[in-house]
Amino acid sequence: MTSDRILTWFVRGYLAVFFTYLLLPLTLMSAATFNESRFPTITPWEGTTLQWFGVLAEDAQMWTALWTSLVVGLGVICVAVPIGVSGALLLNELRTRAKTFIYGVMVSPC
Repeated sequence: MTSDRILTWFVRGYLAVFFTYLLLPLTLMSAATFNESRFPTITPWEGTTLQWFGVLAEDAQMWTALWTSLVVGLGVICVAVPIGVSGALLLNELRTRAKTFIYGVMVSPC
């Protein structure tokens, strides 16, 4: 085997483990929402139901949390898009050696 083939198999294996780790809990919890048991579990399966979706729709705290999340998300969009566009336009027009430094400052997480 060549080193390229080994690297390819390693990357494929890593991606398989990564996506399994990422999606398996989501899949299990999605299946648990259709179980008729008192707690969200997969086993033992007590029957299929849609009652939890009705309970969720009647929960006032859930609707308050959803509304708060939407307001915060829209606020972040209203602030982040103009800042990002102006930063991109600034970097596009810069022709100095400081361009790399300014780019680093703009994408830093602080």
